[in-house]
Amino acid sequence: MVGILYFVGALIIVVGVLAGVLVPLGLPFIGGSIVSGIFLMALGRIVELLEKIERKLPGQLTSQTQQVQEYTVSSSDFEVYESRNETYRFFTLDGDDFIQARVFKHYMELHGESIVFKLPNQEQREWIKEPAYHASAHLFTRDHIVFVRLSSLNIKASRLGDSIVLSYSDSKIFI
Repeated sequence: MVGILYFVGALIIVVGVLAGVLVPLGLPFIGGSIVSGIFLMALGRIVELLEKIERKLPGQLTSQTQQVQEYTVSSSDFEVYESRNETYRFFTLDGDDFIQARVFKHYMELHGESIVFKLPNQEQREWIKEPAYHASAHLFTRDHIVFVRLSSLNIKASRLGDSIVLSYSDSKIFI
């Protein structure tokens, strides 16, 4: 696609200049062909840049979360939702820990596209589910699974082998 745009753009410039030289009063024809050719070549460059960006983005989240593992989860501060020895996906992304929101099922309420968290001894928090991860997302969906940033809930995670223990952070972070 990009090569075709470059080729057609250059062809329009060459043909337009040659035709403009051969035709009396061909100056507007030359100008139009140069502008049209440059436009197509610039469009080709834009498409090329967008393709490079696209090649980097789809795998970006996947490569950053390749350390996604499943853990059993427990907590002494609140009740973790469990269903037949269920494991939960947990990973660190851009320095923040994320876990499946389902861990907090006992303390969650769905309100359209937002989720309200009502954890014991914590302020109620409500966030909109983002369709994909971005640096300021509290909640985002990936592969039809909702993940929540633990620091947004004032929770920290301690890994112990194939288990994670969740507890309230010492500092009060209300976002």
